[in-house]
Amino acid sequence: MRVKVRRIAIAGALLLALGVTLVMRIDIESLNSYIRQEVQGFTESGLEAKKSSLSFLHGIGVRLDEVILKQEHYRVDAGHMNIGIRLLPLLLGKVEVDTLDIHDAVIMVRPEALQPTSTAISSLPFERIKLVRSQIRTFDGSELLNNLHLELRNIGANRETLWELQAKQDGHSISGHGLLNFYNGEISSGFGKLKFDHVPVAPLRAVTPESIFSWFDQSQGKISGSLTLDITRNQSWAVFGELSLNGATEEPPLRLRGKLEHPETGVLIWHDSFIHFNEDAVIAIDGECRNEQCETALDATNIELKTWFPLIPKTVSFHKQINGLTDINAVVQWDDQGWDSSAAFRLKDASYRYKETGHQLPEILLQTAELQGDNKSWLVKAALTSPDAKGELVIESVQKKSGIKEMQINASDVDAPLWQPLANLLLSSLEIDPQLEATGLMNGTIGLHQHISGKILRLELDGKTAALSYPSLFKKPENIEAACNVEIRWPKTATTPDVVTLRECHLDNSSLQLARWMHTSQHQLEIKKLSVHFDQLHNHAVLLPDGLSTLRGDLEGDGKTAWEDGGKNNFGWATHMSGSWHLQNFGDPQWHASGAVKAIKGQLESSHLMLHGPQGQAELQGEVSFATGTGDVDILEAKLDFSSYPDPPAFLEGKNIRGRIHHAQLTMLENELQDIHGYYRMHRGQLDLENIQGSIADGQLFSTKLVITPAADKYAVSGKMRLKNIRSEQIKGLTPILQAELKGRLHANIELQGSFPSLQADSWQQSNGDILIYNGEWSRESKADTLTEHLGIKKPEQISHAFNQLGFRFRLREQQVDFDQVNLNYNGVQLRGKAEVAADGAIQGTVESTDRKSLYSLGGTWPKPSWKLLQ
Repeated sequence: MRVKVRRIAIAGALLLALGVTLVMRIDIESLNSYIRQEVQGFTESGLEAKKSSLSFLHGIGVRLDEVILKQEHYRVDAGHMNIGIRLLPLLLGKVEVDTLDIHDAVIMVRPEALQPTSTAISSLPFERIKLVRSQIRTFDGSELLNNLHLELRNIGANRETLWELQAKQDGHSISGHGLLNFYNGEISSGFGKLKFDHVPVAPLRAVTPESIFSWFDQSQGKISGSLTLDITRNQSWAVFGELSLNGATEEPPLRLRGKLEHPETGVLIWHDSFIHFNEDAVIAIDGECRNEQCETALDATNIELKTWFPLIPKTVSFHKQINGLTDINAVVQWDDQGWDSSAAFRLKDASYRYKETGHQLPEILLQTAELQGDNKSWLVKAALTSPDAKGELVIESVQKKSGIKEMQINASDVDAPLWQPLANLLLSSLEIDPQLEATGLMNGTIGLHQHISGKILRLELDGKTAALSYPSLFKKPENIEAACNVEIRWPKTATTPDVVTLRECHLDNSSLQLARWMHTSQHQLEIKKLSVHFDQLHNHAVLLPDGLSTLRGDLEGDGKTAWEDGGKNNFGWATHMSGSWHLQNFGDPQWHASGAVKAIKGQLESSHLMLHGPQGQAELQGEVSFATGTGDVDILEAKLDFSSYPDPPAFLEGKNIRGRIHHAQLTMLENELQDIHGYYRMHRGQLDLENIQGSIADGQLFSTKLVITPAADKYAVSGKMRLKNIRSEQIKGLTPILQAELKGRLHANIELQGSFPSLQADSWQQSNGDILIYNGEWSRESKADTLTEHLGIKKPEQISHAFNQLGFRFRLREQQVDFDQVNLNYNGVQLRGKAEVAADGAIQGTVESTDRKSLYSLGGTWPKPSWKLLQ
């Protein structure tokens, strides 16, 4: 018992002595000063702490609160740091740090400037370093690791240092462990294992060489898998393993496996590396980087075209509407200045979509002659062919540092199975329905120029040996010359062009030197040296667009015009038209014109213009202004037949045109009015004829004013007419109306109110006039009464009445005809009176002799009048 008590007393005395010694040795200010010197000396950084205190939680140490470590390439903001101090050196009066625990730190780094070496790690002034709940970010705010737990143990120049890492947050994590063997401060060997679980690719950019990561810059996927690190002497190392990259879609993950070696400073080598898209789609990769000069070979089979989209410059979008499988064999060289490549590319089982409709593409082979670029520019030269077609397309495409992009495609005897689907693909990219159909060979160039203000498409094509067609727009058979230089401009990102220019165009024997359409605040069109032979094009089965397909004849000349959007007038373009043309039987299949026409600001002039159509022909001279809607046009010679009552030409709608009729002939109601002369005026949809004279039925016709108003299948007529010395028997159509034949010399003053072609009384109400017939005869056939008359063996008796003179005044009103001032002279007998004829033909009236000795009542039904002597 005494021995035990003695031991306790001795231990207590020692502890008391140790405590007194520690109290005498520990000086918090001295410790702070020492720690600052150690940390600053090693890290070359400033250390700031708002509070410091002694800590006995895990031995003797110093706790620093709200710590800031600042250096040019990194900064540490920690909630607190615990720095452990070795006990024995402290008892001997010397301060030596042992461990460093950093809690809740935000560590900001510049990855490109941090180059830790094995000497720097082995010479750390701590035997153990631990990071707890820390974050690592770049200075621009990109997150690298979050909720990081990292521990380095047994640090020293000749030790086996162990490390362990774990970072987990938001459904993804990184974990790993390993060791580093140091000999005289240098790594002699080591290994490590890292496991990734759904780690986003984007944060890895900050710690990956730009020359490598730029290939995956657009990826939004996440990485899972494991890597093994093997370190040998001279700081050489190798990483091998397998990773999978899951995208944002439901597609199978992308699997990567292979080996990356670092045999010496500035050298990276990868080999036996593969990217698996699925069981059939694999890319084999072998390459190396030496001092940031990199080269890799790719051998890919059955890869979806969209797989390569992230590697294509952002400014290129043409390919995104295409689906298909690709085979590629390529070598790529790159560094921080740019890249260079050569490749053989095959696209198979390809198609594209336009407005939900799929369109097939042929198998395409592309061999590059030059393929290079950098982060702001690129250049491509390649030859494109197809096993299904003859010829090749030589493609050159470039993007300049200024952002301007240019592409040119040269075609030399390229067969339609290759160029026709590619032409439709180009049309679809321009928001034009890809319905071009073709056979045969094509030659020419296609150029596309894009810049910040818009894009320009240039085409110089020769398709003489090709057959081309586009529904409802055009059609050209083989061996018909077809060549043109076309330039189409689009402003900025618009899908509708604002300028279309055609130069040196030839179609069959028709040609055009220049045509330019522009659209700013209005449409503008300019044409130079146009020569079109529509009959020849039609005969050679060349179909032109709507509006041109019905034209016939020849048209030559120059001109320009402008018109507004959404105008109600279909001929708005004519109001600003200027130019001169020569016409030869030019027009539609019904109406065509021949002669020279000149236009100045919407005013058309011609000294001699021949018009031909189904209603006849006319020789015109004068001018028409579409700008004012007025015109002065003389009819020099005309021969017209209006038996079909055609509608007036549409371009005359709303026009006020007047002129003189020098000589004309008109056929109407089967009668011919010849030697017509006078004046006319077209105004507000009606035709006014003034001071008209002409000959008809061996007599004369006069009218001071006659108004004709076209309507559907008829013409409304109003006005006064005087007939002189007309042979009534020569007027066609009169006998069916009278139901009898009337002969004699007819004179008349008539006021017309009605419409042609109807000659029924109800269509001519309020018409009236005076009729006078000399030396006439009225005759009709009697009714067939006998059997022989009914059988046609014997003709019915002809009843006729001759007269010396017949005169009367008539008026059509209320479904009847009134006859007043009737005067009849026959066989020396003179009668006068009046009568009415109802709509059903019933006759009622009276006549008396001039000596008033005889009075007759009239009756019967037309054309069988009867009379009865009353006195």
